[in-house]
Amino acid sequence: MMGATRIGHGIHIVDDAANLARARELGLHFEVCPSSNLHTGAAASLAAHPLPAMLRAGLAVSISTDNRLMSGVNLSDELRAVHRTFGLDPAALRRLQRDAAAASFLQEPVRAAALAAIG
Repeated sequence: MMGATRIGHGIHIVDDAANLARARELGLHFEVCPSSNLHTGAAASLAAHPLPAMLRAGLAVSISTDNRLMSGVNLSDELRAVHRTFGLDPAALRRLQRDAAAASFLQEPVRAAALAAIG
């Protein structure tokens, strides 16, 4: 996988068991942008989005906004949408944010502070 540690979108990883296993083995992080995935046709609807399958598969996943201006959403909107659609509780939403901070390109002291702030 050419040294990548983070994959933008990548929602179809769950369609291939071998690639899914390899992604999990490598500890890859997936930045998922649900509204963008809908706008590009990568997912037919939010209810059909593979986010729950990605989480069940044990992947490190975070929610992001991709292009906020084109999608017309912010991070709070995206988190609210996945909460409402998939029933993710506050602990699950916090896990998504912790995964995002852990996989960030922040320098270590700033990353540690972000993780501490998320709880």
